[in-house]
Amino acid sequence: MESRPELHERKNERRASSPRPSPLVEEKAKTRRSECEAAGWPFPAPLTVKSGGKPHALQTLRAYGPRRGSPRSTAFVNHKLKLSKINGQQIVVILASLIAGPVCAQAQVLSLPERATNALSASQIIERVAPLAWEEREKELLAQVASGNVPSFLRKLCPVSITNVIEGRTNQATFWVTPDYVAVGADDDFFLTPLSPKSAQALADSLGCTLPTRKIVDAIYTAAPLKLAPAPIPPSPAMTSVLIFSNHNALVRAQREAALASRRLPLGTLVAGHKKDVVISPKLAALPGKVAIYGWHQTNGVPIQSLYLGHTDTWVDYSQCSRLVQEQMTVNGHAKMVSEILADPKQASLLSDDGVIAEPRYTALPVTPTPPSPRRSEAEIAPQNSEAKSDAHPAPPLLASEPDETGGASGGKAVPLEAGATWPSVSRKSGAFNERIASFTFEPEIHIHVNAPGSTALKPGNKVLLIFFALPNGNTTAQTIGKVLEPGDDWHYDIQHIGAQTRFLRALIPDRTIVVAYLEAEQKSWPAWRKKHGDKLLPEIVTRVAGLFAGQEIELALASHSGGGSFIFGFLTPRVLTPSSRTLARRTAASDSSSRKIPNGKFFTRRR
Repeated sequence: MESRPELHERKNERRASSPRPSPLVEEKAKTRRSECEAAGWPFPAPLTVKSGGKPHALQTLRAYGPRRGSPRSTAFVNHKLKLSKINGQQIVVILASLIAGPVCAQAQVLSLPERATNALSASQIIERVAPLAWEEREKELLAQVASGNVPSFLRKLCPVSITNVIEGRTNQATFWVTPDYVAVGADDDFFLTPLSPKSAQALADSLGCTLPTRKIVDAIYTAAPLKLAPAPIPPSPAMTSVLIFSNHNALVRAQREAALASRRLPLGTLVAGHKKDVVISPKLAALPGKVAIYGWHQTNGVPIQSLYLGHTDTWVDYSQCSRLVQEQMTVNGHAKMVSEILADPKQASLLSDDGVIAEPRYTALPVTPTPPSPRRSEAEIAPQNSEAKSDAHPAPPLLASEPDETGGASGGKAVPLEAGATWPSVSRKSGAFNERIASFTFEPEIHIHVNAPGSTALKPGNKVLLIFFALPNGNTTAQTIGKVLEPGDDWHYDIQHIGAQTRFLRALIPDRTIVVAYLEAEQKSWPAWRKKHGDKLLPEIVTRVAGLFAGQEIELALASHSGGGSFIFGFLTPRVLTPSSRTLARRTAASDSSSRKIPNGKFFTRRR
């Protein structure tokens, strides 16, 4: 029987006589090692492998290092060795603790500062940029991103793989993209931000990224686990306004939340289909000052928008957004740059289906970070009734509340509506959306809340469209204005959203100064109020409110929901109309969903 020293000596002899890896494997190992060192990637230390000269998994790892282009590639630390057997042969096995994340972890996360705890919410940013000209608006949005006011889910990039065949060789590439379009805010309140190509390029440059090509957009849509159907808004001059941007953002957010709830796909999942992309194209070289837009894929995979270069590079509408593509990528296992591939006539077709792009970029605007602004307290925004408080993370205007619009029975400073009162003297500035508001009482037992755009909108040449909205049974004025529900909130806040609809109308009809007067009966029931008080006072209410805008050309609209229709019918009762109110009535257009104006000026009412 051999002694222990003899056994060790025999083992050492066997190790010395073990065949080395083939010259080809060693040459590839040297190449791979130099590439890893150049890229800063870890590479395992050489290991003695006994494999009978035949390549196996460990020898491949030794030769090539961690796999590139794989989201599961990992860096090795704390190497330990253990003997094991495969097919009766002893080999060395690596036992390693693994660093969570990919080898190229730094390249797969956007290099942005942490989001400040007092950073503005998306809704506050929308409020801030809404009145700005587009240049100032985009500077502010870029500054918010540069300062780190970006959702955490957007920072982690998603891999997308693509292949093609060039000269008989199959090429495999992996690039990394943001899981969604550029956004500002937090995970629970973010705003997908339409940007001009100049601003999008500036942002991409600052983060080591580029903008996608048409082919890249198609590849992203194919790879996306979450595909949302497009949600177009009818074209109008308002489609380039922040109001419509935020309205569409709310539509997409609601659509996405439904999909996430049903399919359990968390934020950070690659999502596509809900916006058009600002893209780069070789055709831009012959069309300076233009933007290329493409995408908005339908659920059948066909995009609504083919490659379009008809707009100037200052064009921004609600449907277009920018997705960032990391410049670093891999092609056939080698580290490359997206711009390098696009400029190479032999490789450009891997990422571009419309030719070589020698200069794959737009002219960029400068990006300057801005320090986060302190949040306004809830008391500053909505100093009135706690029942009508704004929610902590309000949605954009389509679903938003008017935070300091309470008025009526639900609270707020209400004063008697006296004859001869004028709007500028009785109104005050609202806490949001550049609006002016006032609350009144009218005896007996009527509360009136008036909302008008800022004083600059009341200018000569603009007609005042004065809309009277009679509240439905059971609703307060604040509930009719609407807000985003929080846990424990009354569901009545999420029915009409007349406040948001009013802003939408203002954007659609810029040649009208749209004013809304909310009419609330003390008992929250217009049928009950009429039964108690009759109809004779109703025309006087309309006349008094219209008198606030004396000197303006006024058009009237009567609108209601549910029991509020009782006010309209009471107002139109011919036996109670005074001569002045008959004149107003003849100029009134019914906008209620249950009433229509017919050509002879009379009203036709139908039940649904």
